[in-house]
Amino acid sequence: MKPPSSKDKRLKNGEIQFLLKKPKKIGGRNLIIYVRENQLLFCRSAISISRKAIRLSSGRNLFRRRIKASLVQAQKEGVGSSGYDRLIVVKAKEVLSYKEIKKELFCLLKKLK
Repeated sequence: MKPPSSKDKRLKNGEIQFLLKKPKKIGGRNLIIYVRENQLLFCRSAISISRKAIRLSSGRNLFRRRIKASLVQAQKEGVGSSGYDRLIVVKAKEVLSYKEIKKELFCLLKKLK
């Protein structure tokens, strides 16, 4: 079995709908994480940032890149567990710094254990 590529680690629309039926929900000040177990050996993630929260697409993309980088760092440090589907919903009204995102995301992922 070959290792999963980055495309394999993304949730598709039908999978997101399935995730939202009976999720475990963990919320922080700026992020909400919906989690559900999957039958895989790795985590799959989706990130949702509404246009109402952050108006400019460049800001939404910057936020998304920072969240992805934080997830990679969390995986390297062993924070959070594998075998889950995660939907990360952003409720912040402005783009946060990488340190703020990482701190809150690590805190929420530690609560999952």
